[in-house]
Amino acid sequence: MTENDCLQALTFVLNNKFSCVKKTNKPHTRPCTHNIVSTVHVRTNMPKIDLEVIAQSFRNSSYDRKRFAAITIRIANPKITALLFSSGELQQPRRALRSLGPCVQF
Repeated sequence: MTENDCLQALTFVLNNKFSCVKKTNKPHTRPCTHNIVSTVHVRTNMPKIDLEVIAQSFRNSSYDRKRFAAITIRIANPKITALLFSSGELQQPRRALRSLGPCVQF
């Protein structure tokens, strides 16, 4: 295949691609966002965070390193679930930044 043939094939595919949006006959359909996830990196002077120690200090948390490589932290009000990895990466819903931030200061 020549470079020109490749370019024509690529142009054809890009011009004829299908939209990922579902089409509906409802006249007033509006998109709605249910969840936005943010990632925060927790700074520490240790190379890795000891997840077992932290899981014991959080009341509503669970950690099973054989099943998943992060602590699952749950908060009741507002209803939030966050994940803390040993690298210091904390994944949480965007609305949880104010609720969970003070809890992670260790």
